[in-house]
Amino acid sequence: MSLQPSPGGNHREAGGHLDIPSDPGTAGWSQQGTHLLTCMTQLPSPEVNKEASAVLHRQRRANSNRLEEVISGNLERECIEEKCSFEEAREVFENTEKTVNQCDPNPCKNGAVCEDAVSSYTCWCPAGYEGKNCEIDFTCAIKNGGCKHFCRHDPPQKVVCSCAAGYKLQEDGKSCEPTARPTLCISLFFPANSHEPHSCGFPLLPQVHLVDSKGLGFCGGSIVNEKWVVTAAHCLHPSPFFSAGEYNTKEDDNTEQWRKVVKILPHPTYNASINKHHNDIALLELDQPLTFNSYVTPICIGSREFTTMLLKHGQGTVSGWGSTLYRGRPAVILQVLTVPFVDRLTCLKSTSTSIQQNMFCAGFSAGGRDTCGGDSGGPHATEIEGTWFLTGVTSWGEECAKPGKYGIYTKVSKYVKPMMETA
Repeated sequence: MSLQPSPGGNHREAGGHLDIPSDPGTAGWSQQGTHLLTCMTQLPSPEVNKEASAVLHRQRRANSNRLEEVISGNLERECIEEKCSFEEAREVFENTEKTVNQCDPNPCKNGAVCEDAVSSYTCWCPAGYEGKNCEIDFTCAIKNGGCKHFCRHDPPQKVVCSCAAGYKLQEDGKSCEPTARPTLCISLFFPANSHEPHSCGFPLLPQVHLVDSKGLGFCGGSIVNEKWVVTAAHCLHPSPFFSAGEYNTKEDDNTEQWRKVVKILPHPTYNASINKHHNDIALLELDQPLTFNSYVTPICIGSREFTTMLLKHGQGTVSGWGSTLYRGRPAVILQVLTVPFVDRLTCLKSTSTSIQQNMFCAGFSAGGRDTCGGDSGGPHATEIEGTWFLTGVTSWGEECAKPGKYGIYTKVSKYVKPMMETA
């Protein structure tokens, strides 16, 4: 992970108009005046007007003295002379099927009331919804609906909260508490204001360090559960090992758990020969389960909608043992950095390389701080209410910490369902 800009770059793996006359002329004006005078002199007399009215007079039929319900319907009377409504249209057609009701079936969503109109309708939305059909649910988008973890709508109750695996919903219907608490972790791995670990969280090291047969680190990964790790697809190695609970790669911390990877599952459509960073995500199966404790813990995986919302939360945390300078040596101590989410338009403008919909940018436009070579596969995690969720996988970038450039990450929200079905 680089903390200053440096000069080159790749993936994060080690290594119509109007014609107006200008002068109409006085002749034109005189001619127009002559025509106007002629018209005025030819106006009919009041007696002629009276005779014409007597001949052409027709009483409006709408609201006449006759009872409308006992005479046949008439389109002109019901929907031209009167305000057209479902009732008036029904009198014309004498047939409910021909009388179109815009509210049947009801196009409004989420319990909204539909009001019929001529060739249109109006949806009266309940609190928490908006849009033409009240289809936009914005209550969960505001402070996550008050939920500590997941928020969804289930009318008429509106907000319904739920919790990630390893947590239990509390009596208030919003809070989540871990079902099992590991022993306290040393303060080195906690933010200054934290006191207890969570059953899945960060920075309780949900991260693993991928190493080759020579013991050299080349990528990172995140623990999904006891048997599976998620990493970047371009990090795949013929026979990788990894250590969980690692902190200092040059010392034995007495916290490491070494495992061998027995199965590598890149995304089914990943093809490095076409695009090395499209669908840059993979799952690794371990030869034996990890033992969770204060130093080895999984990161939480939310639903697609929840993870998408979290990503735009504003801040994410990335980590790894990657280079601290472009083309520099890898870090010995695990590096952790908080990076801001970058909106898609700014992201696209920062590079000539294609940014797919399954990628996003994070980092600083001024440069100086960024992920770098060796950080690939590591987590981009987002915290909410004290719990950390995986929102991205470190993928690639142009050099490291270069001004005007950002780190590019794989959107985990695009892969939540297949990931959870496999792992």
